[in-house]
Amino acid sequence: WDLDGRYSAELYSDHTVNLIKKLEYKNNPFFIYLAYQSVHGPHMVPRRYIDQYALHIENEDEKVFAAMVSSMDEGIGNITKVLESTGLADNTIIVFSSDNGGHVNCLKEVEVTSSNYPYRGGKRAL
Repeated sequence: WDLDGRYSAELYSDHTVNLIKKLEYKNNPFFIYLAYQSVHGPHMVPRRYIDQYALHIENEDEKVFAAMVSSMDEGIGNITKVLESTGLADNTIIVFSSDNGGHVNCLKEVEVTSSNYPYRGGKRAL
């Protein structure tokens, strides 16, 4: 959340969309590195994302986790739409990367909502 109460995933996505729209020289190469905070703690997300899972997921922590992913997914969708509408999509490479996996029995205060199968361990595991 920023100081005006905007959720970070939405803020980052909107900023990236606006940046792409304002590119002056669309034929020149550009690089954007967008590192969402989702789905890292604190596990918080606007209610409208959580509500879409009300009928499908019972566990509140898992609802919030899924909602955080949905918020990020919506933002990525908005970015790809602007790439398409500006004619940049066909000449763009998008790389998705992740960190070292989910929390699996490594933090007592975090309920396990992830699995790193088929790998073992998780964050803070050696």
